[in-house]
Amino acid sequence: MPQIFDDLYQFTSYAPPIDLTFHQYLLNIDEPILIHTGSRQQAQTLLPQIKDVLMGRKLKYIFVSHFESDECGGLEIILKEFPDARVIASEVTARQLDGFGIAGDVLIKRPG
Repeated sequence: MPQIFDDLYQFTSYAPPIDLTFHQYLLNIDEPILIHTGSRQQAQTLLPQIKDVLMGRKLKYIFVSHFESDECGGLEIILKEFPDARVIASEVTARQLDGFGIAGDVLIKRPG
């Protein structure tokens, strides 16, 4: 996982069947924030890498830009390890997460 700028880390996985690369990002600041979780499978690989970067610190936020498997498919896996992390999402995405029983305590952000 390369450190791409100061405290910003990029995690990359490749899916050969669909010839597509996926990225997740961790901003390792005072209140660390993960941007996207990847799919369930990607999150299982991502989790130990996040823990390595955080070095025992807790993840504070998980930003989910929209409801798709590569953005939030691994949310349950990440929240199991970091149960106090708050999910940040739009109103629509928060409803979708709630509909699937994922991340009941979502910090909803609106445009502007």
